[in-house]
Amino acid sequence: MPISASLEPISEKFFQLGTGLGYGLKGEYFDNKDLQGNPVLTRMDHNLNFNWEDNAPSTTMANDNFSVRWTGSLIPPVSRKYEFFSASDDGVRLYINGKKLIDDWSDHGVTVDTGFITLEAGKSYDLKVEYYENKGSAILILGWDLPENDGKNNLITEAVKAAKMSDVAIIFVGSSEYIESEGFDRRDGLHLSGKQNELIEAVAEANPKTS
Repeated sequence: MPISASLEPISEKFFQLGTGLGYGLKGEYFDNKDLQGNPVLTRMDHNLNFNWEDNAPSTTMANDNFSVRWTGSLIPPVSRKYEFFSASDDGVRLYINGKKLIDDWSDHGVTVDTGFITLEAGKSYDLKVEYYENKGSAILILGWDLPENDGKNNLITEAVKAAKMSDVAIIFVGSSEYIESEGFDRRDGLHLSGKQNELIEAVAEANPKTS
């Protein structure tokens, strides 16, 4: 069972649809790349951690040429400067309170983009994520650099556990410009965002068959 890890997806407990509406984000799915017209599917998504590969998000949609808009509120647990990550294939945009933090609206293989913003603990921020898929694989992950003591989830710990139970461990990591995967050149000396170097070392130690 291979694993893929470079981001810690934002947990649903930090997303709110509205008072009494539960935790998560409203997802509006369109049958075109431009978020145009009426959505063909509207649903609540708990978090943004999707790897549809060559498939569609729903059996009611085509495998290619679609787009999604997610909206809701983000409530951070501590006051500080946050680094947000997106991993996408193809285009992605991230807005917080109308400020565009990530803008990579183009066709590309799996790419990691980052943006920074200072947030206050307990304050509600409007969050919007837009994504489109042209053809081929469909991947969208939204994460942040939540420290271990800011929440119960520890990406590295979970990745090590999965690696120990796996025959092979595969790690996708990347800078703000790209995410390393098959078909991409390695760039010697490249700085990796967040704790990705620590992640690589921990997973490789847990499972010798790591690539």
